[in-house]
Amino acid sequence: MSNYSMIDTMRAYYVLFLLGSIMITSSDAKELHDGHLHKYCGSGTKFVPQQTGDRGRCVPCTAGQNFQNKTNHRETACEPCTQFDDHNLRLKLVDECTRFHDTQIGCHNSSFYMQDGDCNTCTDCALLGMVEVEPCGKNQNAFCCPKEGMIKRNGQCEEVQIHSDTDKEAGQSEGGSSNTGQQHSSTSDAGGPVEPHTTPNSAGAVISQPRVLVVVGLALIAFLL
Repeated sequence: MSNYSMIDTMRAYYVLFLLGSIMITSSDAKELHDGHLHKYCGSGTKFVPQQTGDRGRCVPCTAGQNFQNKTNHRETACEPCTQFDDHNLRLKLVDECTRFHDTQIGCHNSSFYMQDGDCNTCTDCALLGMVEVEPCGKNQNAFCCPKEGMIKRNGQCEEVQIHSDTDKEAGQSEGGSSNTGQQHSSTSDAGGPVEPHTTPNSAGAVISQPRVLVVVGLALIAFLL
């Protein structure tokens, strides 16, 4: 066999191999969508287990009746579609129920918000003499507080505590005085109060120890100069 014949033969085998791979891939894809045996199912289908083993068939949900929006699941039932009430003039149909998602319903304008499957009128805080803290949204009503500067916390209105630098300094000063008082009020080993260290001057007055140190320091500086 010549070199050209061998090359042609190898090309023919390669083409057959590619065709076989394509056929296998197409068969697998068809099996996945036909609901043949699988361990998990995709959206738009429900899992029907077999009597033996952990595999089952993926059976499609019925569009317009039920749906399944989970992926890679083993749910054995599809969820029923929500029925749209076309007699409720506040509601509008956003999208029909499909195999993959439920009926999508909204409100006709921004003056309403969706709750419990119905559209409710948004609260106007100004008409109530209150301040709007959170605006009315797609799925929530406006939140009102009695006055400016309040915030919503745990469903209640609370005032925001604003501390100035002066307040902080005063708090630190009070904290220092408190610590000093605690030190002075501490007790000795004998159980009695500890007296502050003092030094009497020539006139009989009492000068605290820190002041003595300051005076001595100033005298030393004057002597050096």
